[in-house]
Amino acid sequence: MKKKMSSGAEKKWTDFLNSAGFVKNEHKLRLPSRFKSSVPWVKGVPSPVLPVKMMSNITVHDGWGNPHALKIAEKIISEHQDLSLRDLLEEMLAGKYSSEICYPYVWWVFPNHKRTRSMYEDALGMTFVKLGNLWQQVYPIHSMGALVGAQGTESYEDLPKGGYFVLWDNENQARKYNDSK
Repeated sequence: MKKKMSSGAEKKWTDFLNSAGFVKNEHKLRLPSRFKSSVPWVKGVPSPVLPVKMMSNITVHDGWGNPHALKIAEKIISEHQDLSLRDLLEEMLAGKYSSEICYPYVWWVFPNHKRTRSMYEDALGMTFVKLGNLWQQVYPIHSMGALVGAQGTESYEDLPKGGYFVLWDNENQARKYNDSK
């Protein structure tokens, strides 16, 4: 059975779309995974748990955290360790911290720069790529849903839906990495 977002979460999303100047019904709320735990994605995982297996080659974009929304997401998961990514979105849109945020984007993706890398899955089901001989956790845009938005495009919702992104410390680092390639 598919769990829908609460009416409060849907209203907050609609209000955001209207304030951002989106055409009504142009964008539906992208629901994140209801199966993936939010903790390892919000807090990050430093390296894969062995053994790892190669999955496929994927297109990887660069991303960074939205400091304000990330801080709220961290507060929420510190209070509720068992939240799925979908539950986290629900909390951000309609929970006790919802009045502190305008939009639920915890991460920003810069889809203009991309590279192809082999993706690996570790023993816990987390996904990684190697960049410069270092493991980098890779985030599936589809699984993150409306927790991720686009930068450097015409719309926050202009994302490569089947894409992945690596998370850099901040926007400057992500753009600097791209400029050096």
